[in-house]
Amino acid sequence: MDLYIKDVESVLTSMNCKLIAGQKGIENKVTGINVIESQNIFKYLEGGEILITSLYPHIFMPYSYIEFFKLLYKKNIAAVMIKIGNYVNKVPDEIIEFCNQVGLPIIQLPKETYFSNIIYKVMLMLCNHDNIKMQVHLMTNEKLMKIMSVGEQCINKMMDFLSEFLKKKSNFDFL
Repeated sequence: MDLYIKDVESVLTSMNCKLIAGQKGIENKVTGINVIESQNIFKYLEGGEILITSLYPHIFMPYSYIEFFKLLYKKNIAAVMIKIGNYVNKVPDEIIEFCNQVGLPIIQLPKETYFSNIIYKVMLMLCNHDNIKMQVHLMTNEKLMKIMSVGEQCINKMMDFLSEFLKKKSNFDFL
């Protein structure tokens, strides 16, 4: 079970955050969250992150918004959250247009939003998803250990179990 932008976006709507561009990317997998308030963020990106920004660092950058977002897109990030009201009053149209073309989700954050609240919610979701994965692994291991303890019939039972297990889309439901 993985975490996707659509999962994060549905939780953030209660905080008046809204998806304003890149709807084609709502199936992007989320692996982490990072704040972009520095010029040299690119060397710290691994891909799959949600990036939060007020667009403040763009003031000091030697390239346009489009060049900046093209670099973010090339780093395979999951989405960008832009806080409006401090440095920009509106997400620039050129960013919205580019992100709609490439399917890079942009989630607009209201001025009163604290980055720490967003980071907390996303990290909590990631931890919960990791816990579910761990439960699936533990339960699978437990079932396999029971099968192996049966004796001479264990190979047939294990093959039946694995065959059924691999057919399921959600292995958590199987267990």
